[in-house]
Amino acid sequence: MVDQFYIPASSAFNKYHRIHELFIYGFDDEIEEFLISDNFQNGKYTRGKCSFSDLNNSYIDFKKATDLGQELVYLLSFNSSSIFNQNINVLKELLSDYLYSINSSQKNNLLNQPLKKEWVYGLRCYDHLISYLNNVKSMGDRLDIRPFYVLKNHKSRMIERLLYLSEIQILKDPDIYVSNYANIEKISTIILNLSLKYSITKDKNILNRIAEHLEQLSGKEADILPRLIRSIS
Repeated sequence: MVDQFYIPASSAFNKYHRIHELFIYGFDDEIEEFLISDNFQNGKYTRGKCSFSDLNNSYIDFKKATDLGQELVYLLSFNSSSIFNQNINVLKELLSDYLYSINSSQKNNLLNQPLKKEWVYGLRCYDHLISYLNNVKSMGDRLDIRPFYVLKNHKSRMIERLLYLSEIQILKDPDIYVSNYANIEKISTIILNLSLKYSITKDKNILNRIAEHLEQLSGKEADILPRLIRSIS
């Protein structure tokens, strides 16, 4: 966790304090520089650079303010020796949960606090986003573009998952599903671009177009997912 007030790559730099997680994925000892990524530009996840001193100032200042110390730092490394065995039944169950808007995490929630009842899951997220767009349109609120970045990234990851399932030979007719999700990803990209356009123009007609595309996405996934589940074996 750092304060982006001290990070030059952030739109908060020297303007306001913004405490957020930061991912460091590289460094250069010679020029004392870190390679970093975060939601730097008004919520958009981007890559950037900062000096050792910038990061030190950012972290030290926040550590003094919170008194959380080393709990704020996590070291990650790739474990090339791990072997992952795909559980087909669990995979199909999770896809089914997504299709029927079931909260998959409740299966692992025996000892934790119950999740909020108003949270939605799976395909119901489309209806929730459409409702959110209607509220933005009627109330004149600022549009939060982060859900549309998540939507776009989810479709990109789905394509990668399908390619992986094809690679390990547990998905029949993979080209059909990859092609379908490539089209779905394309629509999600249009939605993201429209949300960015609305943030600039405030043209409410754009919100109607986003809602139409969301309904289109929901229908396409509802159509393809049952067949996809049956094709995994």
